Amino acid sequence: MNAMCGRCHRVVPVAECEAVAGVVMCRSCKEASVNDAEADAMVRELAHSTGRRQIAIGIFLIAAGIALLAVGLSLGSFVVVPVGILAAGVVELVRGAMRLST
Repeated sequence: MNAMCGRCHRVVPVAECEAVAGVVMCRSCKEASVNDAEADAMVRELAHSTGRRQIAIGIFLIAAGIALLAVGLSLGSFVVVPVGILAAGVVELVRGAMRLST
């Protein structure tokens, strides 16, 4: 007896078919779907890792910007560089948070 794969629409013997989530799949399609799930999990983990790194860098940039701005203001001058560092820190925090939320 034969059955048709719900994914690639090949006709294969029933012994080579497996039911996955209500869909009959041949072995090669089932292996491909498992590999797709593993690849998706790896991509999500990479995005979360990158997001955590961006948040750490953002916190460091904000701390460095505040320190440089405090030193500049105590010397009686306003320096543009610390403001840029602060802005970059905020941008990194936002981008990192967006990556963590996916």
